[in-house]
Amino acid sequence: MRTLLLFAALLTACAPQSSTELPELSRGPDPDDGSYDTREAELSSFATQTTLTVAFDRLEQPGADLIIVVSQLRNGATPITGALVTLSTPDGLYSEVIEAAPGVYVGYVLPLQPTGHVRVRVAGGGRVVKKTALALAELGPHWGQPEPVPGLVNTPGYEDSAEVSPDGEWLLVSDYSPVDMVCCIFGSCDPADLRPSLDPSAPHCNNSLGPIGGKLRPRLPGRSRIVSLTQIHDEAPSLGYDQPDGVDLPIALPPLTSYGFRRQPDGSFGAPFQITFANDGVGTPFGYTFAAAPVGTAARLVFAYDDLRNIRGDWGPPMGPDLFHADVSLGVDTNLGTYSLDAQGRPITDRFPAAVPLPDRVGQQGNPSVSSDGIWFDTETAQDDIFFAAGDPLGAATLATPRKVALSTPERKETQPYWHGDRLYYAIDQNRITSSARAWGGDPALASTWGPERLELASEASSRVGAVIAIGEPSISVHAGIAELYFVYVVKTATGLDVNVGRVRAR
Repeated sequence: MRTLLLFAALLTACAPQSSTELPELSRGPDPDDGSYDTREAELSSFATQTTLTVAFDRLEQPGADLIIVVSQLRNGATPITGALVTLSTPDGLYSEVIEAAPGVYVGYVLPLQPTGHVRVRVAGGGRVVKKTALALAELGPHWGQPEPVPGLVNTPGYEDSAEVSPDGEWLLVSDYSPVDMVCCIFGSCDPADLRPSLDPSAPHCNNSLGPIGGKLRPRLPGRSRIVSLTQIHDEAPSLGYDQPDGVDLPIALPPLTSYGFRRQPDGSFGAPFQITFANDGVGTPFGYTFAAAPVGTAARLVFAYDDLRNIRGDWGPPMGPDLFHADVSLGVDTNLGTYSLDAQGRPITDRFPAAVPLPDRVGQQGNPSVSSDGIWFDTETAQDDIFFAAGDPLGAATLATPRKVALSTPERKETQPYWHGDRLYYAIDQNRITSSARAWGGDPALASTWGPERLELASEASSRVGAVIAIGEPSISVHAGIAELYFVYVVKTATGLDVNVGRVRAR
């Protein structure tokens, strides 16, 4: 497929550089007519050996980049030539499709907006493929065309804190909830609405937008607390908060859990499974990171967790999120610990993950990433800085005192570090992902250790419905020899915010 994409890029290099000069640009049908619903495949019953596959690349130009839509049409292994292949989209202008090589068909899309989803429909050979590209405000020239992660990962609910395994076979979404969790946390996403944070009566904390079961989100913890699609019972019996029917706690507790997904043969992700605590779905770890590439289905994960055993201060002053690690079997549900109450009514668990041996657990540690010489983490929602602690985060010896990474500066917020190769990737101000190369063996606390910052991806400064208004959570896999950057992005909707997981392949 990389050969085809490069061929398409070479072909388009001779095309006009101004988008207005593309021949026969057209508009698609009404975007609400259902013809671009990627959840339903349209497959003709004839020509059963015919396959139509679609991939994206991009052509950089002044203003908005062109999305290159590369389709392959085959009968078994034989390319189908001379076919009529059509392209359309409700989210941009599009060109006619030409046959660039035997069985390879190329068309172009110019998005109508600087960021957001661009739904594409390709038809040919009795087959129809619906695929979605993702327009971003800025991309590093070394990346191709972004897209939402296909498969069962993204829903109208809340998907956040995602990380791909180094081999690209597994994707972990640390935070899933059927509600608009961001607007629930803020009370509302309407500046005129002065609801308190996590208001149990707020619509954003009660309206289930995403799935609550079935093949998309099987065995959802806390599902029994969903009274209806517009009402959630806020209680936590396993923590000592067993509320009568119709009486909620003063704080909203929408079901929240972590799901993992396995890569499918077509590159999508499916077969969801859970890695979380048994606690009525009121809290889950975040920032799952792979300490190393999995061996088969065996993986060692490092993550952050705010220990709910001390939710009422029964065991001392609150410490905030701390770092832990655990060995898990991917592909099956993993219970990190079952909550119950002791004889004094205090929350306890039957087991608990091992702590990363930091010298001091005071304050907040989150979003960890492991390198060969230590562990990186942030203080997101506190100082919003990145720290590094030297040593073995999976061992028994105490790590060195964490030091603030020199890339963190007072005038901005640096969070969500991810180490890959010789570079540290991280989010800045929740609106761009950047990276910097580290000199071999250099002290991360020294500015001289780091090379120039390189822009990877950026969101749009906008409140427009459909815009990508925030971006972060970088992680990288190398699958079939090609690097892919995975990330989380936030789309402004008519009623709130939709958090999703995207990816982009290296050129």
